[in-house]
Amino acid sequence: MKFISRKILPAYLLAIATIVPISLKAQSNFARSEYDQLQAFGFATCDSRTDANPSTSKITGGGAYTYEEAIALLNNPQSGKKVKILTAKNVDRDDVIKNAIKDYDIVILDGSEGDFIIKKYITIQNQGTGTGCNNKTILGINNARLVTEWYVTPEILKILQEADVESASTSDGTGGTLPNGVAVDEEAEYLTRKALYEVYKNENYRESGVFSVKRCKNLIFRNLSFVGPGSIDCGGYDLLSVQYSSNVWVDHCEFIDGIDGNFDISNESDMITASWNEFSYTDRSLMHQNTTLIGSSDSKENDDDKLSITFAYNSWGAKCRARMPMARFGRFHMLNNYFHCKGNTTACINPRLRSEFLIEGNYFEKGVTKIFTQSGASSVIWTDDNVVLESFAKPKSFYNAKDGEWQIPYRYKKMPTELVKDDVKIYAGPTIWGSKKFSVIPEDELTGIVTVTSDRPTSKAIFNLMGQKVNSDAKGIVVKDGKKVFVK
Repeated sequence: MKFISRKILPAYLLAIATIVPISLKAQSNFARSEYDQLQAFGFATCDSRTDANPSTSKITGGGAYTYEEAIALLNNPQSGKKVKILTAKNVDRDDVIKNAIKDYDIVILDGSEGDFIIKKYITIQNQGTGTGCNNKTILGINNARLVTEWYVTPEILKILQEADVESASTSDGTGGTLPNGVAVDEEAEYLTRKALYEVYKNENYRESGVFSVKRCKNLIFRNLSFVGPGSIDCGGYDLLSVQYSSNVWVDHCEFIDGIDGNFDISNESDMITASWNEFSYTDRSLMHQNTTLIGSSDSKENDDDKLSITFAYNSWGAKCRARMPMARFGRFHMLNNYFHCKGNTTACINPRLRSEFLIEGNYFEKGVTKIFTQSGASSVIWTDDNVVLESFAKPKSFYNAKDGEWQIPYRYKKMPTELVKDDVKIYAGPTIWGSKKFSVIPEDELTGIVTVTSDRPTSKAIFNLMGQKVNSDAKGIVVKDGKKVFVK
């Protein structure tokens, strides 16, 4: 076995300065980890798995990484870049966001006037040979949250529990036919959809996602919160899905309660980096808390030699149950991620058919008992610096890849694993540009994530963690002024 990595040695800061075409000015106005490169890196900066010259010039988005850079372009008519700033006040329907992404190079979503309420997932795609969604940057500032309009209420949870969906089979061939004539393979999904069809007389709720990206290249998503309705087994849409696309960077985002997946990648997508993101679920989610699926099935042979993806400095937390990620065919670099998904029912990292994984410097919290399993992978390299606090037989590294050797073509800075827990807990998620205070949440408070709905809280209102208004004398962990607080 031969594995080639291009880690950056102590001369990192000097070396990296030679490959940064986009200015990093004005990014020092927020707290950050010293391991946060503040720029694209990983497979998103590559043209291929053997790229001899990885460069940020391959992932520039619309021409800016930061809010400050975007404003500078907006104020400079000679730049040739079109910049659009949206607030919830001037977004009264989903296609306002869709058209802004189509027509502008950089779209800034400003959360200062409330959440962006998404009625139906927004498709971002190229049509034919057009370039409608190439070379785009989508930035969030001031707690920008994209929140699905439909969400799982306590009443809906009760209906699904009475339908006994949690104990139903998830195997093919156990389902049935819905009142609308649609055949469903699995019993759990069939019972879920049947119960909700009886409530709504349609299945529009299944379209409760945020962005569906198709056939795009050179896209950046930064500093955004994606808030879904709660995960139920209904074959719905993801908060963010990427298909047939390449050179995508998803950085400092938060994904909560996707109805299907939180962030899925499939169908020949390639050269993608996910860095400093948070993934979690709340009590709205009943089942199918399957966070990230890479490659949709074993039959998708065209995914072979694609799906090259870097996951670095991400957090998989409350109520994540599986797929962190589950992946087929691709080449995956799992670097310095923090897993604190206590009680997960299936292995966090799950290599499947013909996938290749380098797993290094990851931290698995106490209570995370299902760490790794593989089925049909071509290569797994599990380094000795992964930290697992529960008793766990670490996987043996093995190598059957067809190339004879494989490499990580880009440079990267590796964090000592003992620092991963604190650094990722503090700095992952939408922590830049007025988005989140930098404080460590005590361990016993990690049981819920703020998921207020379209009734955005004000300074005088208090909400529980399900987004429901409560009395002013509420005690415990509640939401006040849009932030989670502990009231004695």
